Amino acid sequence: RCRTVGPREAEILVVGQPVRRTLKLLHALSRGAWVVEASWLIESAAAGRPLDPAPFECGIPGCRSARLRRAEGEPPVLCGLRVEVAEGTRVPTAALLAILAAAGAVVERNDDSAEPLAAWEAVGDGGWRRLMGASEPALLDAIASG
Repeated sequence: RCRTVGPREAEILVVGQPVRRTLKLLHALSRGAWVVEASWLIESAAAGRPLDPAPFECGIPGCRSARLRRAEGEPPVLCGLRVEVAEGTRVPTAALLAILAAAGAVVERNDDSAEPLAAWEAVGDGGWRRLMGASEPALLDAIASG
């Protein structure tokens, strides 16, 4: 049965052509959800049931790898990162925090920071090493590319 849900819980995202990098798409990719072309919806409606999404999977980079990562139980793409987000990001702060967390990052809002975004990676001794040059576009590109 098909139903409409919010971007944080959808198992399948239907996209039009050309595919645009929207918040909904980033949410889907960060969680490893199916991202399919609109023809899946049309053909599923004609069949009277949801069809297997595999033949309709969108061909943009990252779709398949994000989905396979989830299906194979691998950690999400940003696993091992800690990210602090303050006001001043291009993506609304709450949405960015949700996307980064779904992609495996440990996230925290830090409105006391002079920078809109700062990131650290986990190191072997249980500590964190600052990632110089980490940016909102770079993290979102990592999610989009899987």
